[in-house]
Amino acid sequence: MLRFPCALGCGWSHEEWPSAEPFTLPPVPLTASPAECSRIQSEHAAAREDERKQRIEAAIRRHFVEAHSGEEPPARTSWGTP
Repeated sequence: MLRFPCALGCGWSHEEWPSAEPFTLPPVPLTASPAECSRIQSEHAAAREDERKQRIEAAIRRHFVEAHSGEEPPARTSWGTP
């Protein structure tokens, strides 16, 4: 589980359960080279991570609108390596 607490320390947090998400594999052509297979799988993983990041950011923004009206959530300084 990944937990993202409110940066203002109000006790709220958003939880993500990556292992509970459906596991899907991208379609890979039978003629794909090992390098192509790796590229396709890497792009698929990056897209899933981007979806998760957007979900987390949206939850944090909703929380600030609902609980901390008028305040902006601080910018995250780290989302892992690009």
